[in-house]
Amino acid sequence: MEGFTYNGIHSSDVGVMYVPSADEMGDFFSDYEVISDEHSWADGGAYFKSRVKPRAFTLSCFYDRVDEKKLEEIIRWLDRRTYGELIFDSRPYASYFVHPTKRISVNDYLQGGGTHSGTFEVSFTAYHPFARLVYDNATDYDDAGFKAETGVLPKNVSLVEAAGTGNYMYVYNPGTEKAHSKVILKSSITSPVTLTNDLNKSKCTIKPVTFASGETIEIDSYTGKTEKVSSTGRTLCTEFHDDGFLVFEPCTPFYRDVSVHTTAQSKVVTASANVFNDSMVGQWILIGTSWRLISAVSSAKSITVHAPFETTADTVAFIGTRNMVLITSTETPSIEIKCYPEVR
Repeated sequence: MEGFTYNGIHSSDVGVMYVPSADEMGDFFSDYEVISDEHSWADGGAYFKSRVKPRAFTLSCFYDRVDEKKLEEIIRWLDRRTYGELIFDSRPYASYFVHPTKRISVNDYLQGGGTHSGTFEVSFTAYHPFARLVYDNATDYDDAGFKAETGVLPKNVSLVEAAGTGNYMYVYNPGTEKAHSKVILKSSITSPVTLTNDLNKSKCTIKPVTFASGETIEIDSYTGKTEKVSSTGRTLCTEFHDDGFLVFEPCTPFYRDVSVHTTAQSKVVTASANVFNDSMVGQWILIGTSWRLISAVSSAKSITVHAPFETTADTVAFIGTRNMVLITSTETPSIEIKCYPEVR
């Protein structure tokens, strides 16, 4: 029987059983409600975002023939003063941060001999309604539902990469929602560095800063904080950050296992079925571990990409969106970008 994990404890560990239903868990793929748009300033940067309606989960549970100690453990586990991660067995790759929002009311039936059976409902609220992806690649966790709902790729495909000697970094967001970022500066700079996402024009600027070896500056869009990190800890340093935060567009809609043919020294990709459409212009096609930008769609069976292929091959491809982050600087800074994908 399926269950759920709350705050690191699985329902079966405390003797709770749960029969999931679509009505209780909600439709994970429905449109979400935007309450209001916000333009705020946090920690030296301007941040554009939307507030969305929280997601509520009401779960019908029962327990059978547990002793008094175990019943008390269930009640403490779901105390309204607690909070933590909620992960459903049916979607083990999605972690919601929730609070129990109602005191559970137990319909208890004393079985005699100090044992109890009963039913109750538990209400959880995720004030941020999207779940963080638990798995970051499709090599360690090979599940059909996981692959169908997300654009997570095999481990050997780089999700954040530099563009050779160019000024771009490519960031791939395998989730279904816009993803938060952490920009990490690892080298001192004498002039400002600006990072701009070409897809949505979100932007982050780092001002000139000098620090010792081993120190970094982290600009986190989720917390709105800019911190200097060293072996002795973290300190806020808003004076080195301006001009907002980076956010990354999701890969969706994406297409897996598209049968294609490539020809050496050609930019044309052909498919055996009618799979291409005009909306794919500007998306990327992944063949093996090599990405190509789709520059034109000639027909439902033919596209043109930005760079030729090295070999002739019949293979399968993946099509989805990648974020292109332009780095504007007079120097060559050492920068790392982290993406935190989310799903509904």
